[in-house]
Amino acid sequence: EEHNITNTTASKFMTTSVFGEKYEGMFVNAIKAVGNYGDFYERHMENLAPRKYSKYNLLNNGSTGLHYGFPIGQEEWYGPDPAPGSTLYSLTKELGELRCGILERPGFGEVEMHNKSMTKLWKGMDAEYCYALSAALFRGGRGKVEFVIINNATEGYQLLNSGKVDVIAGISVTLEGDVKEASTGKGYEFSIPYFYEVSSPTEMVDGHQYALPSGNLALVTREDDPQWSDFVFWVVSATIIAEERFIVQSMHGDMEEAKVFGPSFRSMLRQVIQAVGNYGEIYDRSIGRLVPRQGRNLLNADPSGPQHFSFFGK
Repeated sequence: EEHNITNTTASKFMTTSVFGEKYEGMFVNAIKAVGNYGDFYERHMENLAPRKYSKYNLLNNGSTGLHYGFPIGQEEWYGPDPAPGSTLYSLTKELGELRCGILERPGFGEVEMHNKSMTKLWKGMDAEYCYALSAALFRGGRGKVEFVIINNATEGYQLLNSGKVDVIAGISVTLEGDVKEASTGKGYEFSIPYFYEVSSPTEMVDGHQYALPSGNLALVTREDDPQWSDFVFWVVSATIIAEERFIVQSMHGDMEEAKVFGPSFRSMLRQVIQAVGNYGEIYDRSIGRLVPRQGRNLLNADPSGPQHFSFFGK
């Protein structure tokens, strides 16, 4: 629908090889069969809920926010603690430190020297989400992170696949990465994006021109441990939920408990906000000086707006 392709023009849509040669035309065939999202909605839902009044179900054109906190739900009982062999178990019971793959780039992954200790400190949006994960894992211990520098997404996938890192930060959500990344032949799990690509590829700040990352950036984990991938997803989500509820870093105690990952992690949401604050605080602290917050990087709330957007890009 974003590209005005309908069932009569379905042949213009992209083909893909990620599911094998047999399914190269899967998207084309699907659109030929049912049309685009707008066609589908008009055929089945328009009489029940006119689309123009259902703002979430419109396409997002980049002028309004996309960040939306999915409901946590009513948790009535604790889930099981992580089992031996799982990533959560090995991180908290064996390794004691999160290994986070990160790209060096302004506003997202930057290193500065701490004046007193003369140690390297990482800052930026990607680094903040590594700290948030560490806080959730280690009862508020945001500093238990080993940052592993990667030169590009391909290297990050390779390190993740080999078990040399536990998560990679700031990677663009793509169909290939989701299903079958080329260098490893594996598919990976993405958190919800925490930064949506902006229209201008560069920004001038204090006389310096900065190149901005392209794509819609997220944390990435392996597919073979869904509990760990879910944990990462909800850590990112917690920062958005907190901003929606006007919960800032100093009010972290207002976040509810999270029971699904077991008693050991019941305070994980509070610990995330205590360590890094809500999404707006993270944004202002890390990249606000480079990219004024606007468009898709705003909350989709009060008033709500279009939420449909193709994460996988062109």
